[in-house]
Amino acid sequence: MKVTHALVLSALLVSGCAKSSPDAASTINDSVGPSQSSTSAPGGSQVIAPIMIDPMTVTDVSVALDNTIVLTVDEPAKWTATYDENGPIIFMPGGDTDGYTANPALTPNHEGETDVTLKDPSGGTHVLHVTVTAAAGRGGLGSAPLLDISPEMTDMATHVIGMKENEATAAISAIGGASRIGRRDAEYFPLTMDYSTNRITLEIDNGIVTQANIG
Repeated sequence: MKVTHALVLSALLVSGCAKSSPDAASTINDSVGPSQSSTSAPGGSQVIAPIMIDPMTVTDVSVALDNTIVLTVDEPAKWTATYDENGPIIFMPGGDTDGYTANPALTPNHEGETDVTLKDPSGGTHVLHVTVTAAAGRGGLGSAPLLDISPEMTDMATHVIGMKENEATAAISAIGGASRIGRRDAEYFPLTMDYSTNRITLEIDNGIVTQANIG
């Protein structure tokens, strides 16, 4: 049985929302190592880097049961998905919530394989084959890495929200961190897919930081 979920606002996961440059590979395997981004746990702790993909270029992805697939797309609130409601994946819509933008995500429900048909804002469809594998325990081999994020960086990612762009970059530099701009108003900038626990990616609206993500 197929079900189509219209997009509603979701705060499930805030990840680097700037659309990355297209990945040359059309297949991503969680055991090989995902294109990385992350949410951070309060107080500085080890967190799982979710798999970030561009559904315009990726057609096949493998994800462990204890990880998540984040879709790096423009206009995240306008993407929908049609999929088997009894399958191994649940579609979590994206959109603007409480001053930040959440990307749409695919959350594993149980092990198995399925096809998810994603519909972009222009009406184009993109079929993504998803394989959900057993949870790897996060700390052993063959899984997305655990990341050590300092309490200072975790606090700073919250602290810079609402600052002017130059104030935010100066504050991050003051604690020895690095910063980069993922989006400034309607302009998205290409970002490298490496993950750094000592870097904060900023999104700017009208000169003010509205989103800050470690990575």
